[in-house]
Amino acid sequence: RKEVKKINEIEIGGKIFKFPDTNKWRCAWAENFGLNLALKIPEKVDEKVILEYTEKYGFFSGEEGCCLKFCMVPEKRYYDINYCRAPRRKKEIIISPDDAWEEIKKICTENDVDICSVEAAEFFERGGTIHPHLHLPDVKSVISIGIQVPGENESNGEFLWALRRILNYTAFDIAHYLDIGGYSAITGTNINDILVAEKIGIYKGNRMFCTILTSANLGKGMFFRKAKGTKNISKDRLKDFCIEAGADIVGVFNVKRFETFKKEFEKKVKIPEEREIVVDKGQYYGHYVPEVRREPLSLKSPDDWLKGARTVIVIGLHFPSSVVDYAKVTPAETTGPYVFSQAQTLIFLKDIAVKVIRYLNTCGYKGVFTTDLTGLASQVLMKSRGDIPDMSANLYPAILAGLAYPGLHGYPITKRYGTRQRFIAVVTDLSLENDTIPLMRYACQRCEKPCISCCPARAISKKVVKIRIEGREFYIPSIDQFSCDWAKRYGLIGEEGLKYYGIETDVPLPRNKKAEEVVKAINKVNWGVQKRHANICEECIRVCPEKGGENGKEKD
Repeated sequence: RKEVKKINEIEIGGKIFKFPDTNKWRCAWAENFGLNLALKIPEKVDEKVILEYTEKYGFFSGEEGCCLKFCMVPEKRYYDINYCRAPRRKKEIIISPDDAWEEIKKICTENDVDICSVEAAEFFERGGTIHPHLHLPDVKSVISIGIQVPGENESNGEFLWALRRILNYTAFDIAHYLDIGGYSAITGTNINDILVAEKIGIYKGNRMFCTILTSANLGKGMFFRKAKGTKNISKDRLKDFCIEAGADIVGVFNVKRFETFKKEFEKKVKIPEEREIVVDKGQYYGHYVPEVRREPLSLKSPDDWLKGARTVIVIGLHFPSSVVDYAKVTPAETTGPYVFSQAQTLIFLKDIAVKVIRYLNTCGYKGVFTTDLTGLASQVLMKSRGDIPDMSANLYPAILAGLAYPGLHGYPITKRYGTRQRFIAVVTDLSLENDTIPLMRYACQRCEKPCISCCPARAISKKVVKIRIEGREFYIPSIDQFSCDWAKRYGLIGEEGLKYYGIETDVPLPRNKKAEEVVKAINKVNWGVQKRHANICEECIRVCPEKGGENGKEKD
């Protein structure tokens, strides 16, 4: 309750609502700034205090705000100090254990979980190092769920992360179902998932596991996913599966088409042998510790991702137009919703790709996914969500799959969604026929080209390179990548996003377009505590008028 200036009042619909005018530096101590709540918090908290405590005590982790932990309406709350400090919710059991077990199996099936086993909590208490009651005092049952890791993806960090996410969310769905059914339930504790699986008897080295604890007395049970697949997968059936998994648009091309494209592209477009990038070796807050790295650059092929590749499945997912339309222009002048949508769209695409790959696996085929098949994309500064590939990633696969054409800004444009989608590519050894590359009318030819005039780095040129694929002409844009990255990757031009976070980063573009100039410029910026939340919304995307058909319907 410290540093509350006053109690605000607002009238909505004839009713008065009250809420405190808090000091956001204090309020965000743990959840936003990652400082330990066990520390003695000063009488007055400001940016200087946050930076000082971060330097002195380090980054702890994100914690739940106590306002959320303790908020419970009087008629639903009761206290059990042996359980937790916060009030507990009064519950009524409305689901029988037998019905709960049937629903748990259903949840596992829907999420492609391979195995689910239930054992009584007391089974673990007989010696050993697993004590479920330490994590949930009224625990009666321990549920272990496992998911298989395909051999070709055992060392693929992105795939493993996406698979772990699906497993964790399955565990959450189970815990949530049990909770609203009247039972105590929890997942994501510090209990050792591997030890639990080994004790129950379902552990295998090529599986990952997650544990759910509950007060429901489920008894003993075991469930195995029955994977059904056929070697004869039609293209239509595969596309239907992608749509059922959540995709908005899907296209397919084979490696022969890619090789034809690669020869044409490398003949017309000069790709440097390497590029210099600047990475930050410093902390979440404060000044950069820039390090220059050189990375080789070449046009990657499907075979670079999967030996024996035959087909690439390109999956597109539309993100809300409103996050672009209102970025930087509302009274809040925020880019946050745009950044969240970009990161979340990529996460959802990975979820879809994992489901597609596991479907291919059940049919006897291999598959890997990539957010940038050709390896030519750059990155966008989105510190709140982690820097992500820019929207040129998988531009060329989207073209070859007949889904998109390149805009002058270097990002894919589709008939249905304009620039408002992202793509992921699944490379597989399943052989499929190419989709047709349609004849599309280039929106850029009849456009006033605000992307060129509004680019704060003046990185976009009207010049294009024409390439021809199976009788279709495409115009590859000319982008000054250094200038583009100056704005979107390093945030050195405020209009690209950082001025809306109170960070002054307007550093003029240098004549010498080398990484050492980025280092000099970055060191001039006072990043402060906002460094962790520095986010970009590309101006060329924001002003591009091509939104696609209304409500997702295709234009003529």
